[in-house]
Amino acid sequence: MRLATLLCLILMTVQTAFAQLPAAEPLLGDYSMPEGNKGVLIFNSSKRFDLNLLAEFDSECSSHPHVPCVYIDTAPMDESREIFEDAVLSGKLFHAEDVQGELPRALFIKDGDVIGEITSSITLMTGIHLGYLSGGLSPREFKDAREKALQSEQFRRIVPKMNFVLMLAKKGERMKALEELDKIEVGKLNDKGLLLLGQTYLRLKAPDRAEKVLDSCSSNVECRFFTAISVYLQGDAERGAGMLESMKEEYPDKERLEYYLNKMQGEGK
Repeated sequence: MRLATLLCLILMTVQTAFAQLPAAEPLLGDYSMPEGNKGVLIFNSSKRFDLNLLAEFDSECSSHPHVPCVYIDTAPMDESREIFEDAVLSGKLFHAEDVQGELPRALFIKDGDVIGEITSSITLMTGIHLGYLSGGLSPREFKDAREKALQSEQFRRIVPKMNFVLMLAKKGERMKALEELDKIEVGKLNDKGLLLLGQTYLRLKAPDRAEKVLDSCSSNVECRFFTAISVYLQGDAERGAGMLESMKEEYPDKERLEYYLNKMQGEGK
């Protein structure tokens, strides 16, 4: 169920490219919008972040020469022409004004349909989409790569959140800290993220919440270990000990496992 939910989140609803691409004109010279599959970056060259993103996007495009790339600048045309007059880029430059929606954003078009519209983690996702458009990735590999990339990015983002939550707890605002943790979308996390979230719940003395989260990564032995700790902290030493007993052969830190196992077995009698 978690995988299905995640796929729904990352697999964009396919829309016609005509509806998504803004009306644009060539910025420098006489050329037309490439037909067929392509990657498109819509940006504003007056912003330094967007220029850095353009450089990274263009670098990925140069690694996939069989996929045309298009760069649509939304800055005033005179300013845009001045910036790019001597630029050497892999893709073609266009200009458009009054573009609606969040910027910067990337569109990836296959057979006339937008298969991806991305406004965050653009650099992370560009190579994956271009690899698929160039034929270097199968549909299954494409979906798997997007899922892993999204999960990795989600983990990177929750680390500062955990630090903020622990700061609240140190200030005595435990309930507020728990409310912040409860806002995290568990379905978007990989095992590493789920483990971190479960451990943080334990640090905030919320073993019931920790168990619920850690159950979602039960194929991971470290998650199962902390699930057993969660069960024990809820008062069921016998069940917790049984869970630890079942993983004695595979859990790498034998000393830590034996410590908690002895503790639980002692209390379970």
